[in-house]
Amino acid sequence: MQGCLTKLRILFHCLLDGGQSNLTTNIQGAYTAIAAYSFMIFNLLCAPCFAAIGYMCGFAYVAALIVYQIGGLLTGAVTLNVFTIVALLLLAGLLYLLFRPAAKASEGVGLRSTEAARV
Repeated sequence: MQGCLTKLRILFHCLLDGGQSNLTTNIQGAYTAIAAYSFMIFNLLCAPCFAAIGYMCGFAYVAALIVYQIGGLLTGAVTLNVFTIVALLLLAGLLYLLFRPAAKASEGVGLRSTEAARV
């Protein structure tokens, strides 16, 4: 988190001796509440090393996109556009993966190993 604050200070040209209020004022003017939530979700879910765990960064981007587009649509900050439709499709895909029925094991697959472990 400290690295994120340092980068924000650089981006908003806040001096270290300017205090926290200078940075807070600049951020409040630049971000809406829904954009701030999306930014926080991306930073919480994104892996610190892009090269090692690229799929986590992709998942973080998808989660932030869903929160920003759907949250913005509900609050009126975003109008219905292509990215909102993409966010809704991605949300539907994530919900399908989360709640899909479990695959039925075919006969004999995996049963031998669990039975052998019990004996």
